[in-house]
Amino acid sequence: MKKFSLIQNEKGSTILENIVAFSILTGVIILLLGTTMKIISKSNSTKIWQAANLAQSEMELLLSNKTYSDSLYQVERWKINRTIMYTGNKANIKVQVYFKNEKYPLVEFNSVRLCLAKVDSQ
Repeated sequence: MKKFSLIQNEKGSTILENIVAFSILTGVIILLLGTTMKIISKSNSTKIWQAANLAQSEMELLLSNKTYSDSLYQVERWKINRTIMYTGNKANIKVQVYFKNEKYPLVEFNSVRLCLAKVDSQ
């Protein structure tokens, strides 16, 4: 029995053990947060790029046809809203792209065009 009397019964932990455990925990949390943020930002940026491409193609189509009229339609999971407001001989064109049924648009493009012909206010 005397052999085991030299071993002391320790309770708690030392400061060094606490620092090592805390640094390991911090490293794991930082890696998890970084991975999570990459996943979130990649999915959002993909949606924004797709919405910007849709808005750009809609604006180009509208300006090439030179037929300025309001419309609201849905393409797959995207909703495209086109609004034209006439002020004198200018047409203020706004194209908004929404994802599914969101309240606010992901992308909004604005353009002002000069109408050479006289335009009746709508």
